[in-house]
Amino acid sequence: MESTGDTGAVKCTDHSIFISSIESLDAHQVGTKYDKFLAWLADDIGDAADVAYRASWVFLQNNWTGPVRDMDEAFTKIPTDVALRILGEGESAYRLCHTPQCLLVAIVFLQEIVKLNPTFTNRHELLKAYWMRQSLLEEKSAVLAQRTKDLIVTLEEALTSMTMKNDEDVRDVSVPLRIEFFLTSCNVMLFYCDFTTASRLLNHAKGLSKSSSILTGILGKRTRFQETEYAQLVLEIQNAVQPTQLVGDSASLSEKKFPVDVPLDDDTLLNHAALATSQPEYGLSDHESAVLLMDGLVGQRRRARTGLEDEELFAYINVVLHSSTSFAVRTSALFNRSKVEADNRRRTLRAMSQLETLMNAFKSEAENPDDRLFFALAVNVPPFWKVEEALGFTLMNNGCTKEAINIFTGLELWEDVVECYQRIGQKVKAEDLIMKELAKNETASMWCRLGDIREDVGCYEKAWEVSKHRSFRSRRDLGKLLLKRKEYEGARDALKQGLEANGIDSDAWFSLGYCHMKTGDFAAAEQAFRRCVNLEPENALAWNNIASIALKNQDYKKAYRILQDSLKQDYNSWNVWDNYQNACQQVKDFEGEINAFHRLLELTPYKLNAEALGFLVISVTTGEPDINENSAKRLLPKVKELFGAVTAKVPDNPNIWYWYAKLNMFELADKPENERKDTLEQIVQKLQKAYRYAIQEKDWEREDRSVSRVLEIVRDLASHQILLINELTDNVSGRKAVQSSCRVMLDNVIGRVKKGRDDVVTGTVALPANVKGVFDELVSIRGSNALIS
Repeated sequence: MESTGDTGAVKCTDHSIFISSIESLDAHQVGTKYDKFLAWLADDIGDAADVAYRASWVFLQNNWTGPVRDMDEAFTKIPTDVALRILGEGESAYRLCHTPQCLLVAIVFLQEIVKLNPTFTNRHELLKAYWMRQSLLEEKSAVLAQRTKDLIVTLEEALTSMTMKNDEDVRDVSVPLRIEFFLTSCNVMLFYCDFTTASRLLNHAKGLSKSSSILTGILGKRTRFQETEYAQLVLEIQNAVQPTQLVGDSASLSEKKFPVDVPLDDDTLLNHAALATSQPEYGLSDHESAVLLMDGLVGQRRRARTGLEDEELFAYINVVLHSSTSFAVRTSALFNRSKVEADNRRRTLRAMSQLETLMNAFKSEAENPDDRLFFALAVNVPPFWKVEEALGFTLMNNGCTKEAINIFTGLELWEDVVECYQRIGQKVKAEDLIMKELAKNETASMWCRLGDIREDVGCYEKAWEVSKHRSFRSRRDLGKLLLKRKEYEGARDALKQGLEANGIDSDAWFSLGYCHMKTGDFAAAEQAFRRCVNLEPENALAWNNIASIALKNQDYKKAYRILQDSLKQDYNSWNVWDNYQNACQQVKDFEGEINAFHRLLELTPYKLNAEALGFLVISVTTGEPDINENSAKRLLPKVKELFGAVTAKVPDNPNIWYWYAKLNMFELADKPENERKDTLEQIVQKLQKAYRYAIQEKDWEREDRSVSRVLEIVRDLASHQILLINELTDNVSGRKAVQSSCRVMLDNVIGRVKKGRDDVVTGTVALPANVKGVFDELVSIRGSNALIS
């Protein structure tokens, strides 16, 4: 924002035309009154733009940066509830925001001004007004999303296209204003989960910034009692000016009061890491510090939650707090630090104190409040109610539920109040609260909240009725309730209705896709999941389900490609890795399959697919050509290593031990005579473990699948025990021990099968034909001379 002068009283030449035009908008009847307004605006577009800019800035100050100031008297003629109703467009807008009339005026004026005079500044201000409007809504708005994206595409092209560089309107846009646009647009695209576009916009801003940064490690101590220095993550700034060289807007703000950076008062952790090497002091202009902070915030959003991404963000925040003189940048840095520290036991108290400090800073007087507005939306400074809400959540998560309820009640954040009551087991109080609010003002959102508490379909239907069939939330929440009840067809229909009202919710598309999968409509399911990933490209579970459908349709190459990308988004999803292992098996990427098994073993070892391991053994031992037409036999050492890791973590699965023994059986044929005995002993040991765990299943002899598995294991074990007996010609005691073990095993198995499968009519053992053949082999082995001492 580039503003000069007072954001004081706004003069409108004809209040009656303006007010009547707003009334017509509320009634959705744009007619003669609105035409008069357009005629007035066209005649004096300069003054109209001034009205719009100043109204937008007043709304931004009153809700984002503070302190709250009075709006122009002309705007007071628009009732607050009318302004909120128009801004909400069927959804609930936050009703305790200050002076919503200002935002409504700004949007109404700017939309028409842009049609008549589409300069960069006009469109940029409209983009910011749309973004503030979205911030008031409970749900993402499909209409606002499309409008903001259209503006971003147009303005990005204007600022980056070589063909536009000589355009006077674009040429005159200053570097700070360009950066503000790119960063604001980055925040918008992050909100709508378009991370690719957000990263591109951030890169444009970084390209315009003179300074650059790199994360590095420097030896230092983090705790008071630490004796050994370890590498500490820090951010180095390159090409930054020294503090004494600062000029321009940052220097002019250097004497202003900022929110206090509350020190960390902990008996163990230091406030800042004590580094072995002193770090230089950097001086950053407002736009450079804004770019730096957003670089850290975007990086945190894009990386998986491991704890390291928080440390990286702290490195960015520490530099910003030591170098920036921007009110907005420092406020955003402190707020985001507090959100991360709220989950840290040793930092929670500092987080709460910091949030209180930010609340007080919003209310504090400023010599020139305009200075606070610079980059406020670009660095995503939260509106006042989000700061207080964050404090409420921190209190709630630390057991201060009563204090949290007081904060949420004061903010009229009823959903948060309900969550507090439910956490302490007072569901009735939550329901009573909602009923009281409904008695005051019947809204769709309150009926939805009551439906969430009662799990009552009727509440959601009432919300749909109250909203005149415009409430997306009522359909979405109804769909989720029916999905929870496994009423998939009803959930599908409700979600479809909701998505017709607002098709921008990726979670709703995901749920719809799941419903279609459960009802067997896989083509519709894939379409729904694709809509989900169009809105949220990094939704790994949606990509995984698309791949699952491809696997079901036997389009293995497609599934394989999708899952490779999906793993980049979510490296820790067991479901994604399981599907990836299956896809690798089908396209014969055996190395990828081995890696997938290792990762599955790390995530959830007891859910490993033993049958899939068996197929891998067969592929390797038969030398099946892999995806690159190379023999899979070369992977035998890696497969043996895999089975060693698997049996260490899953020692009681008979099938895994059986296939592990199969690997040694394959090696046996190529072993020289002097090594056969050792290999046979390994095979026997593994098969004995397979046998021991297989017969632990209760009544295994009565179930066809189980008896078949046991008999196959015993047949291979007995056969290799006999081979081992033949190798033990010089070891009489060892030979007798193996013979005895084999006889006892065969007597036990044959006896249990006869007892469990004896046909009293025919006097035979009742087994399926293929299993009966194996049983007869065991009887024959039991009577062989090899088992006679």
